[in-house]
Amino acid sequence: MYGESHMNDPAYEVISPTHMLIDVGLDDEIPPFPLIPVTQLTAKPTPIRWLIKGLLPEKSITDVFGAPGSGKTFVVFFMAYCIATGLNWYGKKVKQGLVILIIGEGQSGVGMRFKALEIKYGIPAENIIVSTQPASLTDEQNALWVADTIHQHEPALVVIDTLSRNFGGGDENSTKDMTSFVGNLDMTFRRTGKTLAVVHHVSKGAKGESRGSIVLPSSCESEFIVEPKQSEILQFSCRKQKNAAQNDPISFKLKTIELPEWPTDEEEVVTSAVLICVDGNNKTSSDKPKRLTARSEQALAAISFVLG
Repeated sequence: MYGESHMNDPAYEVISPTHMLIDVGLDDEIPPFPLIPVTQLTAKPTPIRWLIKGLLPEKSITDVFGAPGSGKTFVVFFMAYCIATGLNWYGKKVKQGLVILIIGEGQSGVGMRFKALEIKYGIPAENIIVSTQPASLTDEQNALWVADTIHQHEPALVVIDTLSRNFGGGDENSTKDMTSFVGNLDMTFRRTGKTLAVVHHVSKGAKGESRGSIVLPSSCESEFIVEPKQSEILQFSCRKQKNAAQNDPISFKLKTIELPEWPTDEEEVVTSAVLICVDGNNKTSSDKPKRLTARSEQALAAISFVLG
């Protein structure tokens, strides 16, 4: 149904950052379970490497969740855009690289959102690849099929938008199904060095919690919630940062961007939106104030002298 993956071939070997699968023949002695002294870890500390400094660690799973219309996809798409283009994400340095989006639906809407970012920041949304159909990541064979294609591109970030649209026929509340989902992400992506961002929905019953089984938030290195705080203001807050200090909340609002060249059957101009940070200390690279020239500084000094 999903095509053949060479990752199922017995000769295919997966090497993870911490271990490699050992090929053991029928007549070979099974090696002992690997153990090492903790001083081996403390003597050679492994640095935390970030895709977005202090926010999105490499080789990890991050969950970004919120209610419908909360702006969570705008947040994650801007992360993707900044990683792909090298822009700072609200003042935080990024490691530039390819981004792949596994989209459940609405490719046209995806294009509109990235076009709005192109207009806002003046940089083409290159280095971003998008799927044309959802995945079924609770199914091991489907996950291997998807991963087989993705590994050919060596992305820095893989975005799953949304969990529910890429969950196949599984039940989000089922520990078994969510364990299969997370296990497949581990096996096919994280253990081979990929970083994942999962866009998810908020729980209806438990305020401020992501929907479904706790297996997902328990397995993530970082977790964030996007929620409305006051009129037109949305807040991006850290709920979990496993190996670093939790980030301060970031507040932003959506700014409408016209897409004059976007085709439409109506006379009205098509619009989308971009996030505008309303915290003074969080700016993108293109939002940084320009330094005055020497002549401008002299003129400003003269005006200040006259005004006393």
